[in-house]
Amino acid sequence: MSSTHPLELPEVLSHIAKFVPLNRLLTYALVSRTWSQAFIPYIWRNIRLDEKWPTLPWSFSSHSHHVKSLEIYCTPTSEHAAMRCPNLESLTLTGCRQNLFSLKLIMGHPTLTRLQMHQLWSNYQSGFWDEVLGFRHLKHLALSVVTFADDDVDKFWQLCTRMERLELSKLRLTNHGNLSSMEFPLIKEFRVGIDQQEESSLYLELLQRCPSLTACNWKIGDREADKHFVSGFVDLVASKTWSDLESVDSASNFITNEDLSKIMEGMTQIRVLNIGSTWEAFGSNSTELLRPRFSNLKELSLGYCITAAGPLAQEIMSSCPMLEKLSIPHINASEIASGRPWVCLGLKKLSVRFCFRPATVGLLQPLVFEQLSRLKRLEDLRIDGISDDPTLRKMRLQETFDLRLCRGLGKLSTLRSLAVINFLDTDQKMGDEEVDWMIEHWTSLVEVNGTLNTSKQELDEALRGRLEKHGVRTKAAERRISRHGDSPDFESDVESDYDESI
Repeated sequence: MSSTHPLELPEVLSHIAKFVPLNRLLTYALVSRTWSQAFIPYIWRNIRLDEKWPTLPWSFSSHSHHVKSLEIYCTPTSEHAAMRCPNLESLTLTGCRQNLFSLKLIMGHPTLTRLQMHQLWSNYQSGFWDEVLGFRHLKHLALSVVTFADDDVDKFWQLCTRMERLELSKLRLTNHGNLSSMEFPLIKEFRVGIDQQEESSLYLELLQRCPSLTACNWKIGDREADKHFVSGFVDLVASKTWSDLESVDSASNFITNEDLSKIMEGMTQIRVLNIGSTWEAFGSNSTELLRPRFSNLKELSLGYCITAAGPLAQEIMSSCPMLEKLSIPHINASEIASGRPWVCLGLKKLSVRFCFRPATVGLLQPLVFEQLSRLKRLEDLRIDGISDDPTLRKMRLQETFDLRLCRGLGKLSTLRSLAVINFLDTDQKMGDEEVDWMIEHWTSLVEVNGTLNTSKQELDEALRGRLEKHGVRTKAAERRISRHGDSPDFESDVESDYDESI
């Protein structure tokens, strides 16, 4: 009696498909009929259309029931309006002005749990919000550049009472309707983008009516609106408005050490703290307040806080076992060598500059590689090598390290999940050996950002060409000078446009 091989069992293949990149699924689907049937639902799960590829794949109609997520980054047409995906959960319409076709597309999918829209004017909205109010499964709403007619304002607030996650940017309302008498008990995550002080007041009023809030994220383009929102938010946190708040993510330039201390004192637990745009907010008082929370931290971004570099950076790496995402200005290799081993072994994203004294590079760089090799779940590594910290200049430290096999790169063969690596603004001398090694050992790699060989342009272009032939995108960037107020989070230097869609 013959037994079925495990890799021919649909339940096994379906489990494997969850962890395989799309480009590999497309290849694996050609292996056999069994593999094709198991992988097809995952290949069609996410669909993305844009200006380059605005039309639907020819076989879309026979696979539309597999589509769970649809992203359209071009102006919708009648073809898009006629689409029907009976199991669609997420719809994104951004990068274009919405029209009647986009509204018809939305209204044809009442199964949505998530809706994201950009640019919607009030003259297109007749009956639209009444229709969306009937979407009983919708829990996540993201709107930017939306103008509301007076009659639709309260319908929008009514819809928000059912949301668990709300993302708003550049809303235009001539009045706030009945907002002052409403509550939004289900909202847990709130993300805002603000470019006017009037918006700042609106969102602060909305925020204080969200008693279940656990996470708040804001980015503000206007100086006065920024100051106003920070002041109001700090007061709300200090007054214990939200007992479950555990995540604060801000690109503000106006958070002071005193503000940050009040925020942390008002939070019963801290799992996410991102304040990357503020240079000197993280003072000694903030450090003392954060240190007892190290054991629960999942994300920490202190990208431009120079006081968070040096010894504190090493302390964070060796004291935060739950950490999955970390952005810090720099860490000295000598402190890594003399410090405790890193315990953040579940880290998935790391952005940091490694600094060496010229005389110790040969000795200490292998030790840094050794520590990095233990981060086996790392998916995104950014070691961009330029800093405005005057302390580094005085110490004449060399920033970031040499990514060559002769310097210890081979130790990073354990990073099998690495998908993106950034080494912008660094001086590299890689050759054929390094590129071949990356292709062989970093099997999940999809993006390399940085100049592979800064002294030989023709060789650099040839090396990047070899990576691209293996499906790895590359970007060689010019030297960038960072300034106060730039956003230092993981998507700021080079925005990764990789996604799992077709």
